[in-house]
Amino acid sequence: KDINDADVSYLHAALRVTPNDIWDIQLSYHYQREQGDNRDAQSATPGIPQRKVTTLLDEPSTRELHLGSLDIEVDFGFAALTSSTSYYQTTTEAIGDGTGIYGTLGYLFTPRITARSNLDSRKSAVVQEARLVSNSDGPVDWIIGVYYQNEDSIELNEHDYFLGDGLIGNPVTDPTDLFLHLRRTSDFSDLAGFGELTYHVTDRWQVTGGFRAFKQKFDSFSFFNFPAFGFYPGDPNSFKDSDVLFKANTSYEVNDAATVYATFSQGFRRGGANSIPTSGPLAEPAGLISYAADRVNNYEIGVKGRFDSGIRYSAALYYIDWSDAQIGTLSPVFGYDVAVNGGDATGKGAEFELSGPLTDDLEFSFGYAYTDAHLEEGFSGYVSGAPDARLPGVSKHALSGSLDYSRAVSADLDFLAHIDGSYRSKFVNSVDPGADIYREFEGFPLIGASLSLASERWRVSLYAENLFDELGLSAQNDPVENGSLYHVEWGVRPRTIGLMLSAEY
Repeated sequence: KDINDADVSYLHAALRVTPNDIWDIQLSYHYQREQGDNRDAQSATPGIPQRKVTTLLDEPSTRELHLGSLDIEVDFGFAALTSSTSYYQTTTEAIGDGTGIYGTLGYLFTPRITARSNLDSRKSAVVQEARLVSNSDGPVDWIIGVYYQNEDSIELNEHDYFLGDGLIGNPVTDPTDLFLHLRRTSDFSDLAGFGELTYHVTDRWQVTGGFRAFKQKFDSFSFFNFPAFGFYPGDPNSFKDSDVLFKANTSYEVNDAATVYATFSQGFRRGGANSIPTSGPLAEPAGLISYAADRVNNYEIGVKGRFDSGIRYSAALYYIDWSDAQIGTLSPVFGYDVAVNGGDATGKGAEFELSGPLTDDLEFSFGYAYTDAHLEEGFSGYVSGAPDARLPGVSKHALSGSLDYSRAVSADLDFLAHIDGSYRSKFVNSVDPGADIYREFEGFPLIGASLSLASERWRVSLYAENLFDELGLSAQNDPVENGSLYHVEWGVRPRTIGLMLSAEY
């Protein structure tokens, strides 16, 4: 009971200086610390009650974030120059219970039956962006800018049970009690230039075109230490990529209350490296070390506007052409989380939204989305994907809605009532129906509500999340690899009722 408590601390400080009408300078700092007692998972073994776990060890984690930024805006009259410089560092320390994985190997569990994993990582980056935005009354608007990012990261994975001694029943002889030590370092840099040009053909019709040209470089190196078997340096991994992405948009105001539009845009997601051993007793295929970038072409048409009653609406149709799709899966030997390129995929769908007032005191919102996303063809190799397989985590149908009621209690006090809900239909977690981890998850609804009293400077709220205590299952680990006691599944947070007080000074 109460094994997954979490504490979150947050600090934000900012200093803004506007010496005149030309300069605007702001310095900001954000700090956040998250500390959790255990992962939010429950046992998936038949016969074990809901929201119970049978793991042997606690799995606490701590994450810290430091983010500093300097934003400078200079108004030149004809255009405004904006410079944003930021630095961030994240540090994660976590403990994992790997007993279930080792338990399926069949050794004798002596001198002890637990295997703890230390999972630590650190990531830091410098990001700089500068853009010049036009400020004129003519028919042409433009934006031009540059972007730079340099990111360093290090990952550490240690398993502390010495399997060789456990197998033959000897006392632990390795002084560090270490079975596996995995370390990966990486460096990523991204330099880009971008621009956008908008031409107002008439007061109601505009056409926009834009581009982003970039050059990226990624380097990583891994090594693996198995004290029982030796040291295995990994292969360095490096790649470079460059490309130019384009976008185009046009919109036309049919009247003062309706606009139609069409958009084409291109997207890019960089490649990377997986933290897996490629030599030693648990060697994974060397081809899984790296994965390539994937790209998308997006096409969308839509309409948006408002009725005379004040109700707002929007509707859109879209099509996505996805090349070399990056898909998350498990490595074939030891079940590491890895990303692979799964060939081409497509997605098509429709979205519809309504929102606005029903009465002077009551407002509503409603949304529906239909999505059909699947692989264009199957692929095989180190991992497999079935032809026409649904993409993981994508529901065909999604609904959302809310109601907000407000009424003045006195001259400076308001009563507010809110309820919201969402629903997603069933979805899968893998593109390979034959994989041990494959599962089709049932759809589920989520309902939340709150009652509030609010003035200009303070608010007190009684709220409830997941009002009907849905499990909302959406992921699981590999039942074969982890064994019955360590087969777990992840869902949403149980019903939560709380009181929140906020004040402004």
